[in-house]
Amino acid sequence: MAGNKVIDRVTTIEDGIKDKTGAVICGLPIVKVVINGNVETNDEWILYRLTDDGVAAYRELPELRSGIMSVLIAGENAGEEVARFKTEGEAVDHLKQLPPEEKLRTLVRSVRPK
Repeated sequence: MAGNKVIDRVTTIEDGIKDKTGAVICGLPIVKVVINGNVETNDEWILYRLTDDGVAAYRELPELRSGIMSVLIAGENAGEEVARFKTEGEAVDHLKQLPPEEKLRTLVRSVRPK
C-alpha cells in the first residue's frame, strides 16, 4: 500500500535531541518517517488536508505520521482528500498554488487508484 514508511530506531547522544530545558535526551525510542516510502507503480497522488487536530497530531506525534490518513481524533478523520492526480509532479504543482496557510496543513500522499 502506498503511504509513509516508518523506520523505528533508538536515539543516541550523537542525535543531539534536546528537551525544552536544553538537556540532551538519549536512549529513547523514536520514529523516523520516510515520506511516501511505500510507493507502488500504479499509485495515484492526492492532496490531503489536515484538520486543526490533525495538524497538531502530525506535528506532535511522529509515530502517527505514517498512518495519518486513517487516524480518527474524537471520532473524526484527521483530514480529508482534497484532490487526486495521476502523478506526484501534478500533485506537487497543485500544492505550490495553494495559499501559504493551506500549504502548511496539506500533505502529498500516494494512494491506490480508485
